Parts: sequence; structure tokens; C-alpha cells
Amino acid sequence: MKHHIFPVALLIIGCSNAAHVTVQQSLAPGDASGACTHIVPNGIYSRSIDARSYPSGSTVCAETDGKVIFTGDFAARGYNMRGFVVIGNSAKSVADGVFERMSFIGGPACGNEVNTYAGHNTIIRDSVFFGEGGRYLLLAYQVGNVHLSNVLFRVDGGWGETRACNEYEPNAALAFYDSNSSSCEGCILIDSRITAEKSSERLGGLGVNAHTEDECFDIEFRDSASFDDGYFWVEGNGRCEPVFENVRGNFNFNIRGEVTLSNSEGKSCNSWSGPVRKIDSMLETGNCASQGKVGALELNTSFLDDPRWRSEMCDRYSSRRDGWCARDLKLSDYLNR
Repeated sequence: MKHHIFPVALLIIGCSNAAHVTVQQSLAPGDASGACTHIVPNGIYSRSIDARSYPSGSTVCAETDGKVIFTGDFAARGYNMRGFVVIGNSAKSVADGVFERMSFIGGPACGNEVNTYAGHNTIIRDSVFFGEGGRYLLLAYQVGNVHLSNVLFRVDGGWGETRACNEYEPNAALAFYDSNSSSCEGCILIDSRITAEKSSERLGGLGVNAHTEDECFDIEFRDSASFDDGYFWVEGNGRCEPVFENVRGNFNFNIRGEVTLSNSEGKSCNSWSGPVRKIDSMLETGNCASQGKVGALELNTSFLDDPRWRSEMCDRYSSRRDGWCARDLKLSDYLNR
């Protein structure tokens, strides 16, 4: 099995236990997660994080945004987290909490394994997913109430590079898989690089997977974009009727049920197995767009242009020097070029 090597600078320091300080003060005025009940000092921690690591309902904050790194097993559940970096070759998971200003980096090289799983009742916002490995960067599988807001994805390859590793499965950034009551708002995919065997479904993008008749429903993508590579996709032998509103990118649909495109457009718009029923949209091979004039996509520049993301994705935790990392541009300017 291939093991991904992260920059040596990550491994210079480390702590075996994630110490914390209990506090009753707010991290910042108006912090959406409320007061920080625990602050983790800056450093690199190799201990495992699970549902027992912090009290249920607590809000755990990094001492300094982006300066607390977890490298061990990570399965946070039942509390909120803000400002952390989670990095490693094993699958991670989050559930029953609010996770904001998080970086989830890297995943397994083989098999039906992912970078990160999202469980029931999970909110992820102002966060990024990238790094080598993982069939999906983020997977919500047979769960409900998973909501993403202002999330940046970049597929960096490193999964399924031999037939023994890829299991002939889809490889993509995000999948809502037989899940319900979930959404992706302000989700942005850039610079996808897929290195999986061609025998796998190398979708690369943001989408929905349905293999049941009644478990996939109320899925929405809004104000989102897939730039350069990757599709907004819906596939499977089940039924689902997702909504894509004000999105930009390529579309690839193969599902039973009505797919809604509203105020959306793409360079290519294909159905894998025949016509897909539409509401307020035109869907055909070639250029496609919703009926009527398509309005502008408003990017959240304060999130996208935060210097933390460029530092992590182009330098500290990645060797990528192409795409955005090759351009001396703010991310919003790169996307509008």
C-alpha cells in the first residue's frame, strides 16, 4: 500500500497528549459556535481524538487558528471544534457537532476508504479538504442533516492508482450517498488531479450517489462551483431528486428521479444512460444552462482569500505547484480569471 509522505516540517515537534485549558471566554465577538469551553495549546498532537475526548456539547478551540495539528486517529463526535488541522493517511470522521475553520488533509491510498466521513447532524463551514488519498475527500453515507457552508475542495490524487486499490468505484471530492436533508452551500472545487486507474469512475467533483429507493432526498447544492475539472454529478441505480441552484461547472447525471437545475450553467451537460427529467432547466449534450438568463455567481471572498488556505494548500502541507499554487493571485481572482 502506498503511504503518503508529508513535509518534514510537520514532524519536528510533537506531543503525546492533547492538553487543554478550560475557559469561559469567547474566541471572538459573534463566534457562531458560542464561547470556547476548551482551548488546545498550539502544537502537534499524535493522540487519538474520539467522542470521549471532550464533554458533549462543549466547544473546543485551537489556541491560534490553524496552529494546532492532530496527526492521530480522529473521530470527533458530540462537540464543536474550531481552528484545527487534521492530517494523516487514515480515514477521519466528524459527527453531531459544528466544525469550522478546519483543514482535513490526506487519506488512504487504497480501497473503499475516504479522507473524512460526516455523520448525522453535522455542520462544516469555512473549512478545506485536500491532500493525497481517499476515494472521497468527504462522504456522508446513509445519514441526515449534514450541512456544508463555505467549503473548499481540491482533489490531489493518490488514491486507486492500481487495480488492486481502486475497487472500480467512483472517485470524487464530495458524495452525499443515500443521505437526506443535507446541503452544500458555497462549496468550491479547484484544480482536481485524479490519478486513479481509468477503470474507476473518475468523477472528481461534487455530487450525489443513490442506490436505494427512499433514503436519498432533500439534497441541495447552492451558490457553488466546480472549476477546471470535476463534475456536479448524480449517479446510482436508486432514486433521488437533488436540487442544483446557482451553480457553475460541468454536469453528469444518471439517476431515476427529477434533477433540478435553477440559475445554473455548465460547459458540458451529459446523461450517462438517457434523458434525465428536468425542472426549469435545459439538459443536453454540449453547453447547457437553466432557462432564461443566468445570474452571476457571488463568491465569498473573505473566506476564499484567507491567507491560511494558500499557506496550507500551496506550501506547508502540499507539494502542489500547479494551478492556483503556480499563480500569484488571491483565490477569488484566480477563479475569476
